[in-house]
Amino acid sequence: MTEPATAAARTPLDLLVANLRGRDAASDGQARPCAILWPDGNREWERLLPILRNRMPELLTLGGYDPDARTGPAIWLRCVVDGMIEPSGMPAADGPPEPSDQRPTARLPILYLPGFERGDLRAGEACPEAVRPLVELLYRGVLWNHPNGRDWTVAAFLGSPRGVGLDIAGDRATLAADRGHRGPRRRCPDPEPAGPAGVPGEREGCRAESIHQRP
Repeated sequence: MTEPATAAARTPLDLLVANLRGRDAASDGQARPCAILWPDGNREWERLLPILRNRMPELLTLGGYDPDARTGPAIWLRCVVDGMIEPSGMPAADGPPEPSDQRPTARLPILYLPGFERGDLRAGEACPEAVRPLVELLYRGVLWNHPNGRDWTVAAFLGSPRGVGLDIAGDRATLAADRGHRGPRRRCPDPEPAGPAGVPGEREGCRAESIHQRP
């Protein structure tokens, strides 16, 4: 049911997709999660949405109502997760798998939440109204987050062995990002030439754009 990040997933974008889908895993004795929640308080991943939507028909976005882009408010996302709405282009939960998908059921919805952190979903009465309908999904779904429990940043994903595993420059801004701290928008170091097998240079910039660069 999971899609591990294997050697076949060669590009950073491949690894990102595999990592996200890899959260579709049930612990021993527990039911399969109903959705994967992807918080992004700093909107670092937002520029990748057009590419990811083409790669991941199960990707949904919190925002203004635009069903063709599989985007809508929290109550709409909740209805999709609960099977009450089937957005255009998204496989039905009880539909047949894609030819390349050997899993017995369709992929889990992935809910991208730009502008909201994990903590916003756990703030109780202080929870922002825009995401309040999604709080219950924390108990039926799973979060896509860093092993340290914080939200993934682009820099953290590029540098983590659980992500792309690049040797990103250890400057203060990057280290702060890896700890999940907010800060001013980072300036990225100049990229170096590509390494072996088309892997981006070790000091590749920390922008989301570097995720989908190909050899």
